[in-house]
Amino acid sequence: RLYLLLDQLATQEALTPNRVKTILDKFVESHQGLSTHAFVEFKFDYYERRLSLKSDNSGWKHYPTTLRGELRNGQFECELSIEVPYSSTCPCSAALSRQLIQEAFEAQFAGKSLDYNTVLAWLGTPEGINATPHSQRSYAQVKVKVQAGDQLE
Repeated sequence: RLYLLLDQLATQEALTPNRVKTILDKFVESHQGLSTHAFVEFKFDYYERRLSLKSDNSGWKHYPTTLRGELRNGQFECELSIEVPYSSTCPCSAALSRQLIQEAFEAQFAGKSLDYNTVLAWLGTPEGINATPHSQRSYAQVKVKVQAGDQLE
């Protein structure tokens, strides 16, 4: 019963919070006297065209997305969540890199009189930046409660 209802109702119109509420209402209606609760979850990839950081090219990027709805004793709740991957600098690696650069600076210039140009030139050498932090893949997880009348654009 539920599978057939879901197949019929989820393919007739765009998936909106209103549509999710309608699906849940029909689920509860189809089980009259058996249950006052219903739940449905849609998982899909949202695709967006993104510009390149260094050129005029663009490409498709996908974001794992979930639209989740629940009807409990007549109370409707709907949540939209999306996962956004991004690159960040490893904080431990950054701290170790700073420490090594400080140690190299101290070894090179301890007890010496310094001027701006000397330090600037040293920082441009392999010895000046003898360690660099590595990047890591991170994920931002965003969850938003939406209402039945909200439009998802």
